[in-house]
Amino acid sequence: MVTFGEVAVETPQGRFHLQRRDWLEIPEEGVIVSNNGATQAELVWVAGHWSSTVRMEICLFTPEMPCDYHYHDSDEYWIVFRGHFTLDYDSRRFGMRPGLMLAAGMGYEHGATAPEEHFQAVVIATQLEGRSRDGHLERAHHGDPTPNREVPASLLDASPFLQAD
Repeated sequence: MVTFGEVAVETPQGRFHLQRRDWLEIPEEGVIVSNNGATQAELVWVAGHWSSTVRMEICLFTPEMPCDYHYHDSDEYWIVFRGHFTLDYDSRRFGMRPGLMLAAGMGYEHGATAPEEHFQAVVIATQLEGRSRDGHLERAHHGDPTPNREVPASLLDASPFLQAD
């Protein structure tokens, strides 16, 4: 995914131009990425195996425009690439910074309700499950969440990167 600038990508199927928020599924043969040298570009390479993705986008939040406390009918991943903020996840708080990732299982509430500064992350939402509702779901409007896969507490507690408040 391109997070800043523009690049040209060559694949066995042809040449593509990608701009901010554009992404491409990398074929097994690989790709060649280039730009014309006159501008800078920033990319995030995400690798994983999902049966499907509902969305892959860049989220942008600020102290004036925070991320509500919500849940999903899918698993969701945030890969932070800019800014520092406090993540509220399942009634716990974690300090987040570039290079860290949130893995929120379906039905687990999360958000950044009081971010300390502007932050951005690549967000991946996987296949819808349960009631299959897309988007931010809130208890007050959509009812109680139905948690599915959980991030093991041992990973949250043992991570050298996440520091719970």
